[in-house]
Amino acid sequence: MANIIKIKRSTGSGTAAPSALARGELAYSEGGEDLYIGSGTESNGAAANIVKVSSGFGIADLDAVRIDDADAADNDYARFTANGLEGRDASEARGDLGVDPAGTDNSTNVSLAGTPDYITAGGTGNQTLTLGQVVLTTDVSGVLPAANTQKLNDITSPDGSVSMNSQRITGLAAPSAANDAARKADVDAAVQGLDVHDSVRVISIVDMPTGNIASNSGAYVVDGVTLAEGDRVLLQNQDTASENGIYAVNAPSGSTHSMSRAADGNAAADLSANMFFFVEEGTANADTGWVCTTNGTVTLANMVFAQFSGTGSYTAGNGLELTGTSFSADLKANGGLTIDTGEIKVDLSASGIAGTLDIPDGGTGLTDFTAGDLLYGKGTGENSFSTLAAGTDKYILTNSSGTPAWTNAPDALTIDCGTF
Repeated sequence: MANIIKIKRSTGSGTAAPSALARGELAYSEGGEDLYIGSGTESNGAAANIVKVSSGFGIADLDAVRIDDADAADNDYARFTANGLEGRDASEARGDLGVDPAGTDNSTNVSLAGTPDYITAGGTGNQTLTLGQVVLTTDVSGVLPAANTQKLNDITSPDGSVSMNSQRITGLAAPSAANDAARKADVDAAVQGLDVHDSVRVISIVDMPTGNIASNSGAYVVDGVTLAEGDRVLLQNQDTASENGIYAVNAPSGSTHSMSRAADGNAAADLSANMFFFVEEGTANADTGWVCTTNGTVTLANMVFAQFSGTGSYTAGNGLELTGTSFSADLKANGGLTIDTGEIKVDLSASGIAGTLDIPDGGTGLTDFTAGDLLYGKGTGENSFSTLAAGTDKYILTNSSGTPAWTNAPDALTIDCGTF
């Protein structure tokens, strides 16, 4: 009988690896059909490593193996069949393994060659492409069709800082919530202590009856402007102060019109001290600016507004006229004042001059001097005059050393009675 050499083996159907092997010692796990060998430095009869050198035995029908590393098209793959070993090329081998012969799925480290390079996911149903890392190079070009582009608000929110690479974000809407992005105009206004609101088309400086706010027969006409749906209007002089604020005209219902508080002025959170806006149109208040002057917390019930800019911020007082931004003198007709080459001068011939000019000021002190009268005085006062037939001790008015005075003994007086 021949000799038999048996290697260390597991009992029964156990699948566990041996716990210790000597260097070069073999062991077989029957349950797992695994072969082990001890390797590495041996200490106290046990090798440092236990290495599995094989798992299972035999090759079943249709199992494929790689023969060498040559061209994949020249039968470098093979499979065992009932009739023996059969050569296979790469495409046939992928078919044997149940993958797409073209190599477009179930493949790793696929290199795409040709012009252009692309991946096509075909077939019915949803195709899934699992990516490790995609590197876009200068060879990638073109623009996605509009239907395939993704909006920013469809992208998952970032979990880190986002760099804009020194570029600007434009077209921002006015912020309305505490954490909204601020525009430059909003920041500038905040620095100036003002809260900018969108402009209003007109402003009402007179009370609009409460009933007309909720229901008005016909379109609103404010400061000479007929308002349309969506127009904004500032009511700032309401008899009921809680009605002051910014309103927007609603869509009409037939001939009935109404207005309600605008979206940016419909709650206390929308309001602030020093919120301001400009008026676009109006006979009296076009191009003016208005600001909320309420101190402390502003509510829908306590808003007070005042004009802070615009042509209407100046008022012409007595004797002045205001046209646009230009002041001028308001001269009374025939009142003795005229404009001469841009300057004011006195016209003593004006028929509208009234009153008297006293003697010390170069006048006669008289309010009337009739043709044919002879002017003389009684000497009882510098403004006291009489007619020639009134009596004796008459005086005449003279001027000596620049001072006018009445005298009855004039010196060096020449009376010329004329010629014939």
